[in-house]
Amino acid sequence: MTIKLYEKDVYQKRTESRVLNVIHDKEKTLLVLDQTIFFPEGGGQPSDKGTIGDSQVIHVSEKDGVIYHHVDKEPEGEFHVCELDWNRRFDHMQQHCGEHILSGVILEALGYMNKGFHLGEDYVTIDIDGDLSDTEQVKGIENLANKAIYENKPVITDTVNNAEKAIWYNVRKMPDLQENLRIVYIAGVDSVACCGTHPARTGEVGILKILKAQKYKGMTRLFFKCGLRALLEFQREHQIISELSVNYSADMSTILDKISKEKLKYYDLKNHYVKIQNALAALEADHLIDTIKHQRLILSFRDKTIEETGLIIKHILERESALILACSLPDKKVILAHDGKQDIDCGKLIKENIHGFSGNGGGNKHRGQATFEDINELGSFVQHINNILSIE
Repeated sequence: MTIKLYEKDVYQKRTESRVLNVIHDKEKTLLVLDQTIFFPEGGGQPSDKGTIGDSQVIHVSEKDGVIYHHVDKEPEGEFHVCELDWNRRFDHMQQHCGEHILSGVILEALGYMNKGFHLGEDYVTIDIDGDLSDTEQVKGIENLANKAIYENKPVITDTVNNAEKAIWYNVRKMPDLQENLRIVYIAGVDSVACCGTHPARTGEVGILKILKAQKYKGMTRLFFKCGLRALLEFQREHQIISELSVNYSADMSTILDKISKEKLKYYDLKNHYVKIQNALAALEADHLIDTIKHQRLILSFRDKTIEETGLIIKHILERESALILACSLPDKKVILAHDGKQDIDCGKLIKENIHGFSGNGGGNKHRGQATFEDINELGSFVQHINNILSIE
């Protein structure tokens, strides 16, 4: 059995290990070592990465008590120096410890339990079995979590062999395993069975920032970041706010008001534009109605978007019963539509005939639409539909 050095010293970054077994599983190369500093994926925490000799450790997993090191190639020889990707390990330590702290203060303050945990590459989530939709409530929980971080409490990891000792630690979720139970204990904050890696003291988490709270399967999913991740998030957001301040000639105290006013101006201009566009489409429709023959009309616009094309079609069909095939050349899109009095399923017709034309589309009975990457394919498709419908 591989000796788990990461359980004895979470800060050990380098060691020499002996390769006990090499397994070639399809395209994978897996190593089993006599001892390892690499944490295998488990308990919601991703695995460590690093190097074994000149081989890159891509992933580490554990199955039936055996730890497998997935490497990019088999290293030559029996003994190798193993080096940990410390930045990745410490990031995981910060995030995972932050999860314990946040879960602990939520349980203490509100009585809600953590029912799910995921440590992703970008952010961390926990699923809480209670309502945390109130912004001030979330802010209060965040403050309590950071208070526990600043108090720099010891993070104690202990392996117990009986339920009585686990009960003494007052773990928040008692697992089924009753021996060799690894408990992470932060006095006055949290106590839980956990196999992950954690710093020696809460202060190393640095800071915890809750990004958002959303409803999820009758619970509340909290998104948050700790430590360096939280700092990078703050730096990114600060840069955005600084650029907005310059663009809107406003400081932190007035920028929201300035943005709100600009937003109102935008909607006023947009409504005005829509009215003008609608009036122009009505005029265009008046002109095109005279060109309808046998309730059929084919149109091709070189200077109109598909939205403008659709608006012209709408005005025509409000006044005349017709089947219209129209294309917007700038957008490389086609619309087939009628007023509901035609015995043609537009969406079905487009979907059944678009194969072989390097496009995609569909729609409903009264209106179908197709999009193409190539203008020539659009032209061929329009001609094909034109032939089917015999539009003159």
